[in-house]
Amino acid sequence: MLQNFAAGGAAICALSREIGANLSVIDVGVDSETSISGVENCAVMRGTHDFVSQTAMSETQGVTAWNVGFSKAQKLARGGADLLVFGEMGIGNTTSAAAILALLCEAAPETVVGRGTGVNDDGLQTKIEVVRRAAQFHAGAKSPFEILCAVGGLEIAALAGAICASAVEKTPVLVDGFIVSVAALVAQKIAGEALGDYLFFAHKSAEAGHAFVLEQLGATGENAPLLDWGMRLGEASGVALALPLLRGAAAIFQMASFQDAGVSENL
Repeated sequence: MLQNFAAGGAAICALSREIGANLSVIDVGVDSETSISGVENCAVMRGTHDFVSQTAMSETQGVTAWNVGFSKAQKLARGGADLLVFGEMGIGNTTSAAAILALLCEAAPETVVGRGTGVNDDGLQTKIEVVRRAAQFHAGAKSPFEILCAVGGLEIAALAGAICASAVEKTPVLVDGFIVSVAALVAQKIAGEALGDYLFFAHKSAEAGHAFVLEQLGATGENAPLLDWGMRLGEASGVALALPLLRGAAAIFQMASFQDAGVSENL
């Protein structure tokens, strides 16, 4: 998958070219010893541990992954970016994201576990059981960061750090699907409700837990996601499709008023 990203063959690569966005690919913990040209190597460890029987990562590893995301986003914001978007590619990370919600929000696994890349009924039941066992094993994890380290992925930690940095730099974020939304919720739980002022939501995905986490983030009503197309690809693909809508909305502020244009309002 990383080789495909680096070669420009992934969906987000094609979409980034279409919308004129700069794409950076950062490895924070793929289980491989191979360095890939075009992928920035910031690996903290070679994959996380089995969170059913131990913590996925130590607090030190969690902080390191968080700081990778924070520093990269801060550099982009200070370099002049006026909008930041984040995507992810992590094998099994819908399970990690669901486990975070189960612990962070005391949510029933059946509510937040979905089919991910499209597992069958047996696979879905296995995922639900894994999340249930993880929630029981890590019941002592209370703070958002403890929960993140207990069951989260390295990419989720990096995403949460990046979203926090964006808010610190007063740079808005267009939030992608399930995984990035869970990272945003973790970031908000740690940094406070004010972080939500910098979040816009690209789409509501087909993943079962996404509607749940969007509600937790207050992404309803006027702040609801721009698209509801049942997507489940990840990679920030939903953001790439929603971005033209956000650009169009911003462009409207440049239009002339009736008074400026000399148009009569007596209609």
